[in-house]
Amino acid sequence: MSLADRINNAYIRTIFRDTHVISGQKMMPFKPNIRKETEKVANVLGNFLFPALLSVNLPVFLYQMVLEKEQRLVMNMRINGMAMRNYWLVNTLYNLSVYIWTSGIYYGFGYFVTGLSFFNETNMYFLVATILGWGLNQVSLSFLLSCFIGSSQNASLIGYSTSI
Repeated sequence: MSLADRINNAYIRTIFRDTHVISGQKMMPFKPNIRKETEKVANVLGNFLFPALLSVNLPVFLYQMVLEKEQRLVMNMRINGMAMRNYWLVNTLYNLSVYIWTSGIYYGFGYFVTGLSFFNETNMYFLVATILGWGLNQVSLSFLLSCFIGSSQNASLIGYSTSI
């Protein structure tokens, strides 16, 4: 392409002596920046893996709740006088605290250690609100699914299949 551009410029200069043609063709040296290319790949993988890693909490929540139901721990608590709203409240707070703890570790690793653009360039308040909303959805979904599942093995299988 560069050779064709040079031939074209030489032909135009022979016909029109006082014309100067500026073309956009230049030989550019190819110097790959390995660090920049690695950061691009890490950003793409990080943007995909961060939500996937936060979805792994759902099977854990679901398994724990179905296991309590399977071993009749919930029934024993009800017999001893515990109100069900207290059970659901404590489970919600526990699962949310586990979720906030793990998402805080992921956020700290992504922001401070790897410096992914997903964390650096996104508004912090928006990101925290999205992460908390995602956690509330996972806890609520684990409550809903635990009502229909009777075996802890099935809970793990369904939990991992729904989190994907």
